[in-house]
Amino acid sequence: MEDKKEFIMNKKTLSIITTTAILCAMLSACSGAASASSSSAAAAESSAASSAGAEQAHDNLIGGVLERNSIEVGTLNAWIDAKDKEGSAQSGYVSPRNSFENKQFASLNAMLLELKAGRVDFLRLPNSVANYIAATDDTLKYVVGVREQHYHMAARTEDAALCDELSNAFQELKADGTIDKLVEEYITNANGNPTNSTLKHIDGAETHIVAVTGDLPPLDYISADCTPAGFNVALLNAISEKTGCNFELVQMDAAARLTALQSGKVDLIFWLACSGTAENDPQTDGITLTVPYFEELSGFLSTSQATLDIIAETYPGMRK
Repeated sequence: MEDKKEFIMNKKTLSIITTTAILCAMLSACSGAASASSSSAAAAESSAASSAGAEQAHDNLIGGVLERNSIEVGTLNAWIDAKDKEGSAQSGYVSPRNSFENKQFASLNAMLLELKAGRVDFLRLPNSVANYIAATDDTLKYVVGVREQHYHMAARTEDAALCDELSNAFQELKADGTIDKLVEEYITNANGNPTNSTLKHIDGAETHIVAVTGDLPPLDYISADCTPAGFNVALLNAISEKTGCNFELVQMDAAARLTALQSGKVDLIFWLACSGTAENDPQTDGITLTVPYFEELSGFLSTSQATLDIIAETYPGMRK
């Protein structure tokens, strides 16, 4: 990693709120103290200084992610376990679990404040979210990742019939091109702040309560006047047409969503997983997922192009 010293910015040591595993190896921290020779105190001093400088130069980058209840970390751990199993026989393999520091946040706004204050180096977000934020703030830059992410809706296991109904609706909406049109309008060509805030209402139909956070614009978007809008509203309207049911949106903090679902305060939440496979279902009893309705790659957001260059060089196939 010596060739990447020029990219490393000296950063003060942070008090990490929560240290967890994250996507892939970025930078390896140097370790080991310089050994002194009894015959040369000067050489020992020089060696110690060199080692200390190397350690400082190789300080780990610190990444920010939304906490578990907003972006599922259990699926990430499963991914890392698979990488460890694959890499265990490789010489020099470094587990992603020990590669760099990860600081978790309860909201997107908190993450952005820390990024701009220089207390984290980059944010790991869905690509559409990183792109949307960078397009509205010329001090931020982003790079497309390589890890695929899948969007689901989550319900309690006793509401498995509701999950099946939604899964059938998603499959029909994919087959008839509706979801592709919504993605193009509200994600690919997102321009400014979405204004589609009206949910359809069918008289006499069953109503399902859905929690939203506003932490994943332009998908999960909350306007300045606290009104949900954007892709998720359009998606729920399309589901209403297929199923004949109504939806009511309730705004809450990301950290409260899972508890609200488990306790029955809401019927559904939007869920982002690292993989669409069954083994990466939520690591939480009593929760079940629909089939994925949208897939995309991850993205990285930073104020520093040098940081993004490190990320792009680390992951083959990434696009700047």
